[in-house]
Amino acid sequence: MNLISLLALNMADDFSIVALPFLKTSRPVQLGGLTIRSTEDLGGLPDNRAAAVREISRMLFAQDDFRIKAACYSLIPMIDLDRAVHDTTDLEQIRSVIAYLYSPPDDVFGRPFLHTEHASVLVFTPSMLSAYLTRPPTNVINVSGLAPIEDSTRVRGYAGLHNFYHHFWVVPGSRVYGPLQNPVLNISQDLAEDIERASQQATYRSLFRLLGAPASPANSRIMTALRWYASANQESADDYSAIVHLAIAFESLLGLPQSEKTARLVDAIALLLGRTPRLDLWALQFYDARSRIVHEGRTFDLRFGIAPGTGKQESQIYQSLFSYGSQVFRLCLGALLVGMELAERAGLAEKFVTNQERYAELCRLFSDQTTVPSMRLQKARKLVETVERYRFVGETGLQIETMIGAVRGAAQALIDSGASIPVTTSTALIAVVQAKKTQDHLEQLEALRDLDSAFPEAQLPNHDVGDVVRRLTKLAWGSVFMHYHWLKKQNVDSAAE
Repeated sequence: MNLISLLALNMADDFSIVALPFLKTSRPVQLGGLTIRSTEDLGGLPDNRAAAVREISRMLFAQDDFRIKAACYSLIPMIDLDRAVHDTTDLEQIRSVIAYLYSPPDDVFGRPFLHTEHASVLVFTPSMLSAYLTRPPTNVINVSGLAPIEDSTRVRGYAGLHNFYHHFWVVPGSRVYGPLQNPVLNISQDLAEDIERASQQATYRSLFRLLGAPASPANSRIMTALRWYASANQESADDYSAIVHLAIAFESLLGLPQSEKTARLVDAIALLLGRTPRLDLWALQFYDARSRIVHEGRTFDLRFGIAPGTGKQESQIYQSLFSYGSQVFRLCLGALLVGMELAERAGLAEKFVTNQERYAELCRLFSDQTTVPSMRLQKARKLVETVERYRFVGETGLQIETMIGAVRGAAQALIDSGASIPVTTSTALIAVVQAKKTQDHLEQLEALRDLDSAFPEAQLPNHDVGDVVRRLTKLAWGSVFMHYHWLKKQNVDSAAE
């Protein structure tokens, strides 16, 4: 179970705190399953958690002696930072989306509104620490006024993780600074207001919906691209690394092949954004700069050059390749997200899946013993509804054995769920599960017929797990009943001979 799905459960006393020190919010806001609040908003929190948030908020400093007045935080189930491996994928994706939200380039000069460092994320897990971890061991002068602690002492504090990479350890009274020496705390920035305003745009609506959505190749590609785009927009990134990271973001987003990347990049951008004059020229120059940096370590061509119309004049140098690239990336991402939303609304993906594949997926779902029977039936509901929708579409590969297997798995799950079932229905369910498999499937088909007749529709509301089995049984029987009657006739004719 991943981090965000765990948020649906009641958290025990063990918890972690996610802090975004350089962002503020005027009210709680939901994003990707997290409830993000201001550090000044502790309403409704248990005493121990409110105390921890207050303690951590007093550690967050912008620079020198200037403590941050209000930051953002969220309470999550505990992440054990002492373990070598911990899954923070969901949090990393939320951070990438927030960084993207605040990095739109200026229309004229192409500079981002805020750099990625402003979306820095700190994870704090309450822990008992060795004092040795909370202070530099040598060549320092303690000017804090705090009494020294023996290295062997265990102290109450927090194990921390900065941007999912750098570990740190702090105690009450410690100071935590960000990656920038002089961070700009933007006056107008308000996470709740900014997310609400962004949600009115189709691009951001689609992007926010990806957080916590089921994994898919397209979602993974977009989130990977956003992570590299965020790396490219770091204030600490030099021109070379920014170009390379943005190129990787394009490659991830557009699924560019290993070879002919330059030509494919030009084609992909033109397909998404149209034949905008000079867009292809920028793409060629951008990828040439990327290739020189990767293969030669540097390039002198970091700005867009416009070739003169006539004569032997040198190219006219204009804005940076990166500033154009940032704007083009965001436009391409927007086009892809809107296209994905249109395809999803049209149910395009499911139109390419056969009912044979859906029945096979139902067989796999019902054979999963790691999930409780009632949950298996709930998960099957959408698949069954899709089979219903396409039941009249002809297909050549629909197999009786797969359909019977799906109904048998559903029947077993319903029996194991302990749901209240009429005796006649229960008997028919058991018969389907126990029916012997023969070459012509006749005994199994007869059991399927009896089960279809045994379900009392009026007693099974649509939300009932038994309704899933009833509908699946009716679908399977509707597909095989003619074959069943043909078999019966064949048997009668054989007996008459």
